[in-house]
Amino acid sequence: MTPGWQPAGTYNFRDLGGLSTEDGGRTRSGMLFRSDTMQELTTDDVEALVERLGLRLVVDLRGPAEVEREGRGLLAGSPVRHVNLPLDSKDDRAIPDLALDTLVQHYLGYLSVSAGSLVQAFRMLADDGLPAVVHCAAGKDRTGVTTALVLRAVGVPAEVVAEDYAASAPAVPQILARLRRLPSYADRIDRLPVDVHACEAQTMTHFLTEVDAQFGSVRGFLVDAGLEPSVVQRLHERLVEPPPG
Repeated sequence: MTPGWQPAGTYNFRDLGGLSTEDGGRTRSGMLFRSDTMQELTTDDVEALVERLGLRLVVDLRGPAEVEREGRGLLAGSPVRHVNLPLDSKDDRAIPDLALDTLVQHYLGYLSVSAGSLVQAFRMLADDGLPAVVHCAAGKDRTGVTTALVLRAVGVPAEVVAEDYAASAPAVPQILARLRRLPSYADRIDRLPVDVHACEAQTMTHFLTEVDAQFGSVRGFLVDAGLEPSVVQRLHERLVEPPPG
């Protein structure tokens, strides 16, 4: 697969490979991807994902109503396993009415309301679930938090995770244009504060700092939520290339 390849039916799809880890390793390319909604994939997209990439698992963080209303597109007819693990916060709307300064609190709300979904995602990714893609509607908030937890759990530094989060920013205009024409989001997308759609590294940095303050670390959160440390270790072994030598 060509580096930087993006399916034609997505705007915010990327490989989470090639990121340095604190133990001197690097995340493997072609193993874990993040994306916005995959309901508009083309036939060529699906063929590339299934045949060339070898995609095994789709972790769909959208709510059940979103999945039912919007569907899964052509990928639904593929042999790839689809698992719906809804990620909700204290505000149960997919895209809440929040100002930027409360976005971190919204992200922290995922940890209290949807810890079970996050734990299950880790188990599936570690249990022969790779290559996998994690996605929601925009691929920014729910996906951003989930992939941030995965990356930090396997040792990617917080500043690198924050840079990846911010990498979604250029796609935001196209993402918003699509959400405006989809039934699940069209009636409220333009009623939200503009700042809610921002994708700044400092937001993820503050979120991860709060996770460390409340749980000691991302791994501490996962253990508190009921995830066995062996699962994180197994995911690390599969997702991270050890340092050379």
